[in-house]
Amino acid sequence: MPLPRLQFAHFMTYDELTAFVEELAASAPGVVRLRSIGDSREGRAIHLLAITDESTGPAEAKPAYLVHGNIHAVELAGTHAALFTARKLAAEGRKSELLKRVGFYIVPRINPDGAEFAVTTSGSIRSRTDRSERAANTLYQEDVNGDGLILTMRLPHPNGPFVSDPKDRRLLIRRTRKSKPPFFRTLPEGMVHEWDGTDHIAVEGRSLDWNRNWSYDWRPEPEQWGAGDFPFSEPEMRALAEFIFSRPNLFGILGYHTGPNAVLRPPSTGSENDLNEGDVRIMQELAEVGAEHTGFPVIPVVKYRRDDARDINLRGHFHDF
Repeated sequence: MPLPRLQFAHFMTYDELTAFVEELAASAPGVVRLRSIGDSREGRAIHLLAITDESTGPAEAKPAYLVHGNIHAVELAGTHAALFTARKLAAEGRKSELLKRVGFYIVPRINPDGAEFAVTTSGSIRSRTDRSERAANTLYQEDVNGDGLILTMRLPHPNGPFVSDPKDRRLLIRRTRKSKPPFFRTLPEGMVHEWDGTDHIAVEGRSLDWNRNWSYDWRPEPEQWGAGDFPFSEPEMRALAEFIFSRPNLFGILGYHTGPNAVLRPPSTGSENDLNEGDVRIMQELAEVGAEHTGFPVIPVVKYRRDDARDINLRGHFHDF
C-alpha cells in the first residue's frame, strides 16, 4: 500500500487530517502507529503518530523526539510541516538507521478546534476564545451573511485609519493627510453583543494563547496575556503535558509555528546569562542545523519581534518549558 500523498493546495480540515494519518499508519505497518493523546474541548481526537522501526523495539523503548504543530489556530502550516516530517520518516521506514535507534512522536495538530474554526470560516483567533460569558459591547466572530467565510467589516468612524480606494470603492487603503472623509475602521465579521451604540467595541472578549499556558514561569492574566486560568488549564495542553511527563525517554521537542521567519531557541524570559553556558552552546549548535536547512536566522525568543535593545518576556512559554 503506497504512502498517502501530502497535498499543499489547501489547509486540511479535521476530517482530512484524520483520513491522512489513518492512511499513513495503514501504509507503514511496523513503522507508524496512530494513537490519540486525548480529546479537545469540542470532542476531536488529538492525533499522535509514533514512528520507529519496531523490529528493533517500540518507540517507548528508545530515545525519542517529539514534534508538534498548530498550537495557534491560524498557524495551519504547522500541521503540514509536522505531516511532512512524519511522511518523510515513514518513507525511509526500515531502511533508516535512525529509526532503528530512535523513536519519533508527532502531534500534527495540538489545537484541532481552533484550527477547524480557522479552516472552515477564515476567522482569526489565537488559540481559543472564551465565549462562555459574553460581554457587552464585544464583537464575536460570526458568518453573518452565510457565505461560509468570516471576512472583514468596515465601520464609519471619524478617526478611522482607512478610506475607500478611489480605483475600487470595495477596497480600503490607508488614509493620508490629504484624505477626505468618510473614514473607516475595520472589524472582523460578526455581531456585537449588547451594543450600547458607542464606538468602544472589544473583539472576542478573553482570548487564550496556549503558548503561554505551559507550566514553567507561568504568570496569571493580566500580567501575561492569554495565560489561562492556571498552567495546562486547557484540556488539549493538559493532554500534551501528561503525554510528555509519561515519556521519560524523550530527549528533545520541536514545535512548528508560523510567526517570524526564524529558528527560535530559549530563553523566552530573562537573559541568556541565566542559562548554563554549555546548554546554550548545545542549543545554538542544534538551532544552526535548522538554520542551515531553512535559511532562517537563529534567534533567542527574548529577542524576536523587537527592533530595539529591550528584550521581551513571554511567561509560560514552550521554549522555557
